[in-house]
Amino acid sequence: LNSSNNALLPNLLVGTIALTKQGSGTLSITNANTYSGATYAQDGTLRITDGAALGAGGFNGSTWTIVSSGGAVMIDGSLEGGSISTSEHLHLSGAGPTGLGSLIITNSATTMGVGGAHTALDADTTIYVAGNSSLTNVAQYYGGARMTKSGAGLLFASSVLLNNLTVSEGILLGAAQIGNGSGAVDVSVLVKSGATFGGIGPVTPVAILQPGSTCTPGLLGPGTLTFNNIVTNAANCVMEISKTGVTLLQDRIVADSNFVFTGSITVTNLGPDALAAGDSFKLFTLPNYTALTGVTPSLPALPTGLGWTNNLAVDGTIAVYASVSTTPFNIGSSVNGTNLTLSWPADHIGWRLLVQTNNLAQGVSANLADWDVYPGSASVDQVVIPLDPAKPAGFYRMVYP
Repeated sequence: LNSSNNALLPNLLVGTIALTKQGSGTLSITNANTYSGATYAQDGTLRITDGAALGAGGFNGSTWTIVSSGGAVMIDGSLEGGSISTSEHLHLSGAGPTGLGSLIITNSATTMGVGGAHTALDADTTIYVAGNSSLTNVAQYYGGARMTKSGAGLLFASSVLLNNLTVSEGILLGAAQIGNGSGAVDVSVLVKSGATFGGIGPVTPVAILQPGSTCTPGLLGPGTLTFNNIVTNAANCVMEISKTGVTLLQDRIVADSNFVFTGSITVTNLGPDALAAGDSFKLFTLPNYTALTGVTPSLPALPTGLGWTNNLAVDGTIAVYASVSTTPFNIGSSVNGTNLTLSWPADHIGWRLLVQTNNLAQGVSANLADWDVYPGSASVDQVVIPLDPAKPAGFYRMVYP
């Protein structure tokens, strides 16, 4: 099929046939086809709106789709309710006829690689995922060439990505190995300003995360991103921590001795339980931590009386400590009308006010069971107590914790 104009192929394609797309126009295929031959996108754009539009699919050379450097396949979910799943085995090259990409995902949450249909990069390739879309590949990318991820959407590689990688726009998350691990061929992962890279790795090539980029270890919660080669990280590392009961979890970056860090760190607390003194989170595992010297992370707010200890340059950790002063003090008091105000220094918030009511002649009881905690006193630095003439005497003291 050769046309410089945009066209729709309305026919149902069956049998053993091969389909070749030529010409600069866009050819749209909307049917679920069953033909068992190969498909060739040599020029222009081959637009599909159904996961079976390109035929029988599967990981074999008789039913694959080969996209030449001047061609592109566009997966458009606008007619499928925004979701497309395909088992087509793709071979990709180049950046397509417009430079947008040889594979274009738009209006769709697309899943590729169903049934183990891998995606091969025959040459350096650009994959574009629009901001209203996502691409999940459950099978591997391979071929050794460089993949460039463009577009504001998410590309999730849930299997291995055996290619060099540039993330120029949007988000790329990896759930398995990224890179060949073969030295001379395995050149780099490059994350550009404005783009986000994360997952769990391991990442085998040299990795360069440029200033203005974002690094997010983990997948749908705290996890570990491992770098097995030289890393220059100038990104903002967005890292999550959580606490459930006594279980503490955190995002973590693991790297070797060739780790250079000039970026920033932002930590987000997922909860659900409140942090307490002694809770510690290891955000980095490094042979030595001098690369983190002088790094001051942005940390989540803590309840009154708690503070953060930054030990990143020591052992890669941050920890919660009790920040309440334990220096003895005198309780301040004043009476205004029928109210008694008791106050104490703000750095002693966390102390508890105890109260005991006895006959004045009897004095203070030494029995600890005779003291009650004044409600809410541990979270404030003063309380206002209504005076009760029916009570013969009142005694107050402060204790911590």
